[in-house]
Amino acid sequence: MKSIKSKLIEFKSKVISPINFLLGAFLILSFQKTNAQNALENYLNEGLKNNIVVQEKNITLDKAIYGLKDAQRLFLPAVNFNASYTSGEGGRTIPLPIGDLLNPVYSTLNQLTHSSSFPQVSNQNIGFFPVNFYDAKVRTTAQIYNSDLKNYLDIEHQVVHLREFEILAYKRELIKDLKTAYFNYLMAITGAQIYQNAILLVNRNIEVNKSLLSNGKGLPASVLRAESEYERIKNQLLDAQNNIMNAQHYFNFLLNKKQDDPIDTVYDKKAALLEIEKYINQANINAREELKMASLDQGINTSIRRLDQQFWLPKVSAFLDLGSQASDFAFNSQSRYVLVGAQIDIPIFNWGRNNYKINQANDDLRIAGLNAQLITNQLQLSADMAKNYLATAYSSYQASLKELTSAQSYFKLIESGVKEGINSQIEFIDARNQLTNSQISVNINLFKVLQAMASVERETATYHIQK
Repeated sequence: MKSIKSKLIEFKSKVISPINFLLGAFLILSFQKTNAQNALENYLNEGLKNNIVVQEKNITLDKAIYGLKDAQRLFLPAVNFNASYTSGEGGRTIPLPIGDLLNPVYSTLNQLTHSSSFPQVSNQNIGFFPVNFYDAKVRTTAQIYNSDLKNYLDIEHQVVHLREFEILAYKRELIKDLKTAYFNYLMAITGAQIYQNAILLVNRNIEVNKSLLSNGKGLPASVLRAESEYERIKNQLLDAQNNIMNAQHYFNFLLNKKQDDPIDTVYDKKAALLEIEKYINQANINAREELKMASLDQGINTSIRRLDQQFWLPKVSAFLDLGSQASDFAFNSQSRYVLVGAQIDIPIFNWGRNNYKINQANDDLRIAGLNAQLITNQLQLSADMAKNYLATAYSSYQASLKELTSAQSYFKLIESGVKEGINSQIEFIDARNQLTNSQISVNINLFKVLQAMASVERETATYHIQK
């Protein structure tokens, strides 16, 4: 007899092993489902990272950020070193009659002192050009009040946000293109599989017709017709394979990868269709980056108008020079200097040019407002059309499923009839064509629904993009 311990071990092996098997199977299915959901997401993340246009727009954003930082630095003092050297001869001169003025006096003094202590001097000519003269200084300049700088800073801030929204808008368009291209690839693969199945049916029909012919129940024409049908389906399969290659190349192009790189085709279409209710009644465009870009465009034009309107405000700045100037490169307490100054600039009259610029800025602002209204109307129209197209595509998909069920039942009846010699080859070809066309229709309509969902997602900006 078995011991109680061995019986318990046997009982646990019988009970726990099936449980472990079920748990393992559940984990495997869950992992496959996760892969099915993440395959496309991984491609989307890869496309957002590697796409060349996205990289270019990121560089444009970097330039805008540098422009903003440059505008911020305009409020800080600037320090520059300036140096000059000049030396010349000739040209205009200033005559100084020093001899004429001093020589009589010196002669009198020599007579009075009975000496020659006061020699005679000659007249001098002083030239305008400095000789061997240098001026070197460190100048510090600072803006005390300048309304233009604040307006420039506001504009640069808005330009940075504008570039950010441009990138997000393009990323949304890229995501839609990636999804559309991915679904086109899956649709092409499924279409090729349908034609491969059709070839299997035709080959089976050829064998049946040959068997009937050998048993004296068939006609040579039926065999020839079946073989002709095989060639036609083979050409359709070749066309489908070319579509696969083209779809693969375009999808990899969007990913900035080699055209022949393999594509993961694991995708849960049924799970994706369960989310259709989230899209089919969605037409809210408030999250669109294009609306925010239009608002920023108005803000930029408002700042430009304010810049033009504040032309009359004074601009005040100051400077400090620490330097040295002398001839023959002398550097001493006599050559060193400190110079402080301030300046103010107030416009008084320029023939009304500023008023014309203000009028132009007002017109630009009105144009920006009209453009924002036009963009809003266009985006709402696109969102409504995308929603309606999704509803139509889903209805067509549901109808094609019913047609496929009927075509499958009809084909089974006709195929059985051909084997029994009841139905003709023409009826078989018609039934097979109906079945293949129904399968192709379901395949096309299914991916049209998925592509329409991607379009609604794009038009309503519902896809979450990590910044």
